[in-house]
Amino acid sequence: LCDQATVSNVAFQLPRVHGVNARLISELVVEDSLFNLPVTDLPTVEVQGVSISGGSARVRNIEVNDGMVGVAFGHAQACDTALTPSNGEILNSTFAGEYGASIYVTCSTDLRVAGNNVATDPRHGIAIVGEGPFFSAVTGLLVEGNVVHDSSLGIQLRGVTDSTVTRNQVNDSVGWGIAATKSLGCDGPLPGWECFYSTANLISENLALGSSPDLYHDAGSTGNTWINNACITKIGIDIPDC
Repeated sequence: LCDQATVSNVAFQLPRVHGVNARLISELVVEDSLFNLPVTDLPTVEVQGVSISGGSARVRNIEVNDGMVGVAFGHAQACDTALTPSNGEILNSTFAGEYGASIYVTCSTDLRVAGNNVATDPRHGIAIVGEGPFFSAVTGLLVEGNVVHDSSLGIQLRGVTDSTVTRNQVNDSVGWGIAATKSLGCDGPLPGWECFYSTANLISENLALGSSPDLYHDAGSTGNTWINNACITKIGIDIPDC
């Protein structure tokens, strides 16, 4: 718990759980650092490079290799977007091999993810995912100008509202390249997670190629705007032909 802190030019070699773990913090900067995390095939072992819970942080120019999650902006126990959203930016960083997600957002009203190069474990990892436990838990998310390649899934809005995905390049995901889908709570009973859909999002000017499919939205995720995207394959009647 603090108001200001900077982590700069540090190499984290195989931390047990997190490299940087900050809760209820303002004006945290994590920059120019390396995170070599343990390789894991155990989903219950959530080794994370940077974890932000309820505060404001700028993460820039870092490299994260392996582990469960590269950078997480979320909540430690309960998401309260009125009092303790996790906001800030993740910029110009490199992620490779994460088993769960390279960038994972679960409680945020204003986060910018831009200029990153992302490739997860191609069997399991999601490159960039917004995943809210309740409607509007993830909103105002801006995902722009990232290069995503060779992941299990590319960019996923999973129960995300009023957010923008633009000018990203997404190549060769095993599953979909860019998707707007229902929340995790729709997949089955999960304490604290409700069932709802992604809506009121703008997905524009992205290049998505070589995924299965390149663009996807499920039938319930209506009210999103898909415009000027380049792709070959798509699923979802709300997505215009590429």
